[in-house]
Amino acid sequence: MFKAYLETEHFIFEAYGASEEEARAALLAGWEVHRVQYRATAGFPDYADDVQVSEIRLGAAYRDREEIRS
Repeated sequence: MFKAYLETEHFIFEAYGASEEEARAALLAGWEVHRVQYRATAGFPDYADDVQVSEIRLGAAYRDREEIRS
């Protein structure tokens, strides 16, 4: 599973997918809904370079976006 993450000045966005591409696509879809809801003028391409995607494991704990290992 993959998590796409974007932090802007006012919001933090997260989306999940079975692949990196699916997580990014889900984040973009959520961004478009957000733009309508908040009448945002910035387009996703303005933030595309800031999107971070990481592989995550279900049932694992994370600290600062890194898995906590013993």
